[in-house]
Amino acid sequence: MFTTFLVISSKDDSDATVRVQSETLLRGLKNIPGISAKLIAPSHPVQLENGACVLFHFDDVPAITSLKEARSAGKKFLAVCFGCDIYQFSRYLPSNEVADLYLMPTPLHTKILASQFYKPVYCLPLGLDPIAAPQDGAAIPPFPIKQSQKLLWFGYAESFNKGMASLVPVLKMHVESQRIQDFSLIVNEDEFANEFNFHTIPYSNDAFRQDASAFDYCILSHFSLDLSLNSYIKTPNKLITALMAGLIPIASDTPSYSSILREFGLDRFLFDSPTQLDQILRSLDPVKDSQAIIDSGIVNALLARFSDEQLAQDLLLIISEFQDRHDTALANLPPQMVSPRPQQSQIYFSQHLKDLLPSFLRAIRGRISR
Repeated sequence: MFTTFLVISSKDDSDATVRVQSETLLRGLKNIPGISAKLIAPSHPVQLENGACVLFHFDDVPAITSLKEARSAGKKFLAVCFGCDIYQFSRYLPSNEVADLYLMPTPLHTKILASQFYKPVYCLPLGLDPIAAPQDGAAIPPFPIKQSQKLLWFGYAESFNKGMASLVPVLKMHVESQRIQDFSLIVNEDEFANEFNFHTIPYSNDAFRQDASAFDYCILSHFSLDLSLNSYIKTPNKLITALMAGLIPIASDTPSYSSILREFGLDRFLFDSPTQLDQILRSLDPVKDSQAIIDSGIVNALLARFSDEQLAQDLLLIISEFQDRHDTALANLPPQMVSPRPQQSQIYFSQHLKDLLPSFLRAIRGRISR
């Protein structure tokens, strides 16, 4: 098992995936006895230790360049790539040249990437976003009992345009009728056109929790108005962040949101259309809804499931499984020198025999009839 872990990154915590992927694991690994974990910046030449496990993000070009140079210089290390959004498979081609295995944030992401690349792909969830934690370093407080019906949306401007536009008429109707006392957005204002004239709050890592505390509910939508598969398979990160910030979630019935809310008996907060969102907004009861969140135990369960320490242990288990399936010599070869193992090729082929059988029979009949 590896004892030295390096995260090579040119990104900072303004990138949400960095906060919930590499930074969470760094913190968790540092708390495991006998493990050394640190962050390094891409450089020429990069300072990599032989025998280390090196983690990097799939779209971090400087990091990928440094790892390629290190491999060319004869350095031997395990390269573990964090994947996330899958808009185009071509965006993963540079990382695929150096990655020995991939870590994807949900089972759907894992299956989709594994269908296109001959590299091991494992599922490792995203961690807890520190923007939802108190700034003084204290633990996440108990979920509050809400008394009003103030609704919040937070995220990137691009995400609002993709997932929320069809819901705007419903939201405006409820604001105008005063069933909702407020609807505001925490957003990167410099990139948000705000054609609907909503009240906005400038996004800030440090101020997020305090800004969010003025609200009671949070609307979360991954409906794919751009017809993008990636929008539909988005991670549950925003749902978890909302809960940690003390917000009652009202979420689109998309895979990552629904799997968690249904697990804890909170499917009453899921909507699959503007009409169903309208029905939910008409029946809001902040005290009752808050109590439902508390009684479900969802906050404490997610705190344990996605803690830094738990995800670090999950990573160690993944690497142990990888090593069991791939001997050390093979795992440390440059990717272009790794050829498929016969056993894996046979398994892959056997999975498709039933698909090939009809074509095979047609070919035989064609030859017999000649």
